[in-house]
Amino acid sequence: MKEFVYRGKPQRLSKITAEHYPLFSYNAIIKLIKDKELRVDGVKVGDDVIVNDGSVVRCYAKDMRLKEVFRDENLLIAYKPKGLKSEGDVSAESIVREYEKTAVLCHRLDTNTDGLLIFALDERAENEIARGFREGYVEKIYEARVYGKVRGDTVYRDYLWKNAKEGKVRIFSEKREGAVPVEAAVKVIGYDDNSTLVEVAIHNGKTHQIRAQLAAHGHFILGDGKYGRDDINAVFGVKKQQLTAKKLVFSFDEKSFLYYLNGKNIEL
Repeated sequence: MKEFVYRGKPQRLSKITAEHYPLFSYNAIIKLIKDKELRVDGVKVGDDVIVNDGSVVRCYAKDMRLKEVFRDENLLIAYKPKGLKSEGDVSAESIVREYEKTAVLCHRLDTNTDGLLIFALDERAENEIARGFREGYVEKIYEARVYGKVRGDTVYRDYLWKNAKEGKVRIFSEKREGAVPVEAAVKVIGYDDNSTLVEVAIHNGKTHQIRAQLAAHGHFILGDGKYGRDDINAVFGVKKQQLTAKKLVFSFDEKSFLYYLNGKNIEL
């Protein structure tokens, strides 16, 4: 059973359920309502009722699982949809922990970025994945649609400074106090209107790194309201951030017990 307190103007149950449980399609939510697996303020409902601010919604669905892309005795790699947090209440982490009690989230994706998340299934695997990120043995490859025409394949090397107060980061071309070096390899896949589909590879990854770096170089990710432009997003008719963590590439050294992951095709 999952529970949340709704905050906001009166909305239909299906709409607020979709916002809190992005794992479910619209049809799946309507079925939950018809099967009376949703309760509002303790009352079973069979219709798509209006929910008011402060109401408690409970979901009794039993099949709330992430789609698994890879699994063995050490790791679980799963797909997180857009709109679902990586950690916290009603998150990818909390959902996986419901059926994999020992699972530990090894990294995060922004709430509005979908894609692959790595979960370690024991402490040994958790420590080795952490070492892999530190030493560059784990490469994360993203796909993004960005504004404008990216001229060709390139590597962005910048410095990132995090403003915790504003919840944003800034990108500088030269070293600044408190800023850390970041690198992103960008490969052009194709063009459409005044946008470019690109593949972006990073090894470690800092908060909002890809979003901020691409925007700093004049090509913000379409649908990004924080580093992009709402007026341009509206012209393209894009409301969701066009960024997906689509592939993981491992290159562990031979002494690692996760060396067997090297060369495995783990992608969406």
